[in-house]
Amino acid sequence: MELSATAEVEIHAPRLEVFTFLTHNYPDFLDSWLIYPAVLSVEVHADTLAAGVGRSIGLSDGSTLEEEVRLHDPPTVHSYRWRGGLRFPNSMIVAGGSAIWRFQDVEQGTSVEWTYSFELTSPLWWPVAILMMAGYRRWMKRGLAKAQAMLDRSEQDTS
Repeated sequence: MELSATAEVEIHAPRLEVFTFLTHNYPDFLDSWLIYPAVLSVEVHADTLAAGVGRSIGLSDGSTLEEEVRLHDPPTVHSYRWRGGLRFPNSMIVAGGSAIWRFQDVEQGTSVEWTYSFELTSPLWWPVAILMMAGYRRWMKRGLAKAQAMLDRSEQDTS
C-alpha cells in the first residue's frame, strides 16, 4: 500500500536555475520540523546526477537513505526511489519511498510540483500513516517555501 503527498510552489527564477538548485542542494532548504528530520548531507556516487546513479542521503535523526536516481532530465523532471534505511519507529511503518519533481515554465518563472510516495510495511499502518502524511506535506511545503525565498527574483529585482 502506498500513500502520497504533493507540494507545489512558483519561483520567480529561470527553470534551469530552479531545477539545478532543488535537485542538488537539499541540505540548504529541507530543515527538520516536528518529527520530520532535516537533510544534512547528499553524497552522489558518480560525477554527475543521471538515471541509475546512487546517492546517500544523511538525515538529522541519524538515518541514511540509499537512493537511486530513476530519471534526471534537466530542467524538466527529477525522480528517485529508496528502500529501507529509516530508523525505528519509522522503519516499522515505511518500507520505502519514491519522489518525482516536475518543473514547468510559467509567466513569472518556474512552477515546481514535488510528489512523494511512501510504501507502507503493512496496510495496518494506514491510519497512522495518513496522519503522518498530513505533517509530511507541511514539511515539504516548508522546504519549498524556504527554497522559494532563496531563489525568488521578484523581490530582488525591485530593490
